[in-house]
Amino acid sequence: MLRTSLLLSGFALALSACIPDKLNTEPEVRGVSLRGSMMEVHQPQDGDRLSVTSGRDVRIFLQSNATTGYLWYFTQDIDGGVFEFRGGDYISDPNPRGIVGVGGMQTFDFSAISPGKVVLAFRLSRGMDGPPAETRRITVLVTP
Repeated sequence: MLRTSLLLSGFALALSACIPDKLNTEPEVRGVSLRGSMMEVHQPQDGDRLSVTSGRDVRIFLQSNATTGYLWYFTQDIDGGVFEFRGGDYISDPNPRGIVGVGGMQTFDFSAISPGKVVLAFRLSRGMDGPPAETRRITVLVTP
């Protein structure tokens, strides 16, 4: 009897792995996680879409290396009534040996204020006016 129930449990588990995600619970952007009320988005790519509920804070992480002079810049005015830019920071990677040229992460903090849609534009460049080495546009849909 125990052998039969173990066999049935194993079969049910294997079968459940074949069922598609009909509820669409997979994140739209890889690297999305929640820490309390903060939604963290790691390394979004150009063209990614993000859905966030009104009232939630969002922190976007973009890899950069300040020692080379290349930093990410948030370059677009957005509707502050929908999604508001709160500021940013640079977090250096651990560097226990004091090696020169260690990269890090830049963070950009936003708050979802009310329902609507915005496009966030970022550029990686040496200085705000230099030619961009890379650009990323992320569409954000704020839901009620």
